[in-house]
Amino acid sequence: MMYRLPALLAVSALALLALLAIGSTARAQPSFDCRTAELAVEQAICRSKPLAKRDRDIALAYKAAVTRLDPDARTVLRDHQRRFLALRDEAYGADGFDLAAYLAGRVKELEAIEAGTRTGFEGLWIVPAGGLEVRANGGGTFEIALATQDGALGRWVCDFQGLARADGAALVAPARPDEEMSGWRLRLERSGAALKVSAEPPPGEAGPEPPFCGRNGTVDLLYLPARR
Repeated sequence: MMYRLPALLAVSALALLALLAIGSTARAQPSFDCRTAELAVEQAICRSKPLAKRDRDIALAYKAAVTRLDPDARTVLRDHQRRFLALRDEAYGADGFDLAAYLAGRVKELEAIEAGTRTGFEGLWIVPAGGLEVRANGGGTFEIALATQDGALGRWVCDFQGLARADGAALVAPARPDEEMSGWRLRLERSGAALKVSAEPPPGEAGPEPPFCGRNGTVDLLYLPARR
C-alpha cells in the first residue's frame, strides 16, 4: 500500500496534464481576442483551430509586409487590410463563400508584396481579391490585364484587357472597341510606391460603374507591387 498512493497520484497528475493539453490545443487562438469577438465571422474563426491559424498567419504576413514598405506604401497596405476585412465580413455566410480559402489567399497576397520602390509601370500589382499586370508590348504600347472582385463571391467582377500608351506621365488604355464600352478607358498613374488606377467614362458621361465591371464593381484603387 505504501507504493500505490504515489502511483495513483502520478496517474492522476498525468491525466490532469493530458486534459489541460487537450483543452489548450482545442482552443483556437487567432490574432484577436476571442473574448471580445462580436462578428459572426470572428466567432467562426475562434471556434476553428485551422481558421485561427490562418488568421494568425495573416497577422504575421501583414507585419512582415509592413516592415518591407516605406511609410506611403504602408498607408496603402493599411487601406488594403481594411478592404480585405470588409470583404470578408460581407461575404461570410453567403452561399459558396469559402472562408478558409479566402484567408489562405490573403496570406499569399501579403507574402507576395514587393519590397522597395518599383520604377515604371511594368509588373504585377495587387489589391485584396484582385490584381493588375502590365507588360511592355513593343512600339511604345503596354498590355494591360486587370481583374478585381468582391471577395470570391462573384456578385461583381471587373475584367479589363487592353493596350495602353503613354499620356504624359500616365498610361491610358481604351476599352475594347464595342458599343457598350465605347469611349471608356483606364488610366494608370504612379503614386509613390503604388499604382493608381482610374476608370474614365466617355467625355460628357458619368456612369455608376464602368461596363467592364459588374454592378457596384470598381477598379479605382491603389495597387501595390508584387512578385509573380
